[in-house]
Amino acid sequence: MKQDVWAFFENGCTACAQVVLLMALTPLCVWVLEELPLYLSGRSVRSVRISYTHFCALLWRGLREGFWPREGMAFAFIVVVFWGLPGVDAFIGTHEGHFFAPMADPLLIGSFLLVGSACLTPVVLAGRYLGAALVLCVTDILLVLAAPGTDGLVGVHTALQLTPGSGLAGTSICCALALAVAAPLPTEAELTCLFSDDAPVKKRAQRDQNRMLLGLYHMGWLLLVADLLLPVLIGGQGWAGIVGLAARLAITLALIVGLKLSAVERYPRLLALLIGLGFLIALAGRFAT
Repeated sequence: MKQDVWAFFENGCTACAQVVLLMALTPLCVWVLEELPLYLSGRSVRSVRISYTHFCALLWRGLREGFWPREGMAFAFIVVVFWGLPGVDAFIGTHEGHFFAPMADPLLIGSFLLVGSACLTPVVLAGRYLGAALVLCVTDILLVLAAPGTDGLVGVHTALQLTPGSGLAGTSICCALALAVAAPLPTEAELTCLFSDDAPVKKRAQRDQNRMLLGLYHMGWLLLVADLLLPVLIGGQGWAGIVGLAARLAITLALIVGLKLSAVERYPRLLALLIGLGFLIALAGRFAT
């Protein structure tokens, strides 16, 4: 009984530490996603320090004074996503004991991200969201096809540790690239346009809160892509886990910024090519074994 209580306490501390760490990294990652492409194009952008100050002020105000109903639902969804992703399960010895580990499924996590971000947009980008939902469904199918019995992102990591030469790695990379190309979440500029076209105009404080929460959703989508792109780096212990997280995020940020600069985001032909390639790799891996 005492061991069960201690395991519950340890897992709870791990989950809370993971949420705090990911929220602390959100302003930096959002700045890279939103501002760095503009900076590389020669435009003036706001500094990282201003981004952190604005984000922390809005988050603290929301936690202290409360969120609007839809914004509160979106905040609850993103906290569940940060709990469920195996991104920083490095504070304890094994993530198999984490009671949120079964939630680390790409389709489930992606659905939370899409539904939660839809709560923040006055006009739901139906076509883009449905396309991303289709990619998430195909991702789950391909992962099971490449390695039957695989249980989410933790299962992908475990399977790659047991059989490093399988086709699961290539399938996971193709799925991650497809999700990166899909990019369903609206950017800050798109959100501003949606607010200006919205019939019931929101208060400025509510609009700022929406932008802050949307940054958290971009962080969640980024980490989902990173965990699929480099699943072998999941599960380190102590500082190795933090380094693994930093490496995954840095490589994924470089990839997404490259997609933005090359203007191939949401390119249907590239998306179809990546899904088809993932299907072929999954079949080849199954026949090889």
